Order: sequence, then structure tokens, then C-alpha cells
Amino acid sequence: AGGLNSGVLIGNQLPQAGSLTLNGYVNHDLTASLSGTPGDGSTLSYRITTLPAVGSLYQSAAGTRGSLINSANTTVGDGGGQIIFAALTNQTGAPYDSFAYVANDGLNDSPPALVTVNIALPLAPQISTITASAGPPGGEVFALNFSGSSNATYSVWASTNLSIWDWIG
Repeated sequence: AGGLNSGVLIGNQLPQAGSLTLNGYVNHDLTASLSGTPGDGSTLSYRITTLPAVGSLYQSAAGTRGSLINSANTTVGDGGGQIIFAALTNQTGAPYDSFAYVANDGLNDSPPALVTVNIALPLAPQISTITASAGPPGGEVFALNFSGSSNATYSVWASTNLSIWDWIG
């Protein structure tokens, strides 16, 4: 619209994608929730523009690994922008890897946003109590309580000769 002394133009504002930092533990998948701000209230979709150099990206299938994202410019299938990052087995680093994505409002792409991935070892477990009680054969009770990093996986192993170990749980 325009007048003698003024003019108005309605245009589509660019969406903005948000950079992320993912922190996780060795040998655990990380779920990334890509996010953005639509410039004009439109619904956003997301597209991976740069793949990670070391780890792998997967589509999210109800929070678990879906199909592998193996090429740049792959559209994220999850409506909430969730994808899964998987580091190589037993690998750590800060930063470990990175990749980029854009948000799209149906007309325009946002500038690329960077996702930085840090992979670390969990804290060593801190034993709080150990209890054992004798009983008839097969009725013995042993309890071990410890604390450690949230969302990390710990295992308990047992041995009678310190040479052969059995996984307990």
C-alpha cells in the first residue's frame, strides 16, 4: 500500500534457528531438539545442512534411532524437531563433534545454527553402603548402594578369584 507521503510493505520475516550444545556420556545416544523462532508465526520445519564429522545422526522414531541421516539437506521427519546423535563407541571429547541445521517457515530458511556435541565419562560411582547377611544356602543377602552421574549406566560385577568376573547388573 502506498500514499503520497508513506508506504507500507508486508513481507515474510526470516525464521531464526537456535544454536545448541549437547552434553552426554560415552556410549549413550543423545536426543537433540532443534528449535527456532518463526519470523511471522508460521510452523517451522528443520533441515540438516552439515553432517557431523565423527558421529552419526538419525531421525527420531518415538525417541529412538530411526533412519540414518547420511546426506546434507535432509529434512528432519519429527514434527518437534527431534533427532538422535550417536558418537563412536568409547569415544569422548569436548567438543567431540558438531553439525548445522536451518529452520524453514515454508518460504525462507534461517541462517544456519550450530549444534556442538560434548561427550564425557560419567563420574566414578561413590559407594554409600554395603550390607551382607548370612542365611541358609541360597538365602544370603547382599546390598550395594552408590551414587553417580544422572542418566549414566553403571554395572556391578562379581568375582570369587579376581580373574573371572560375572556381570550381576
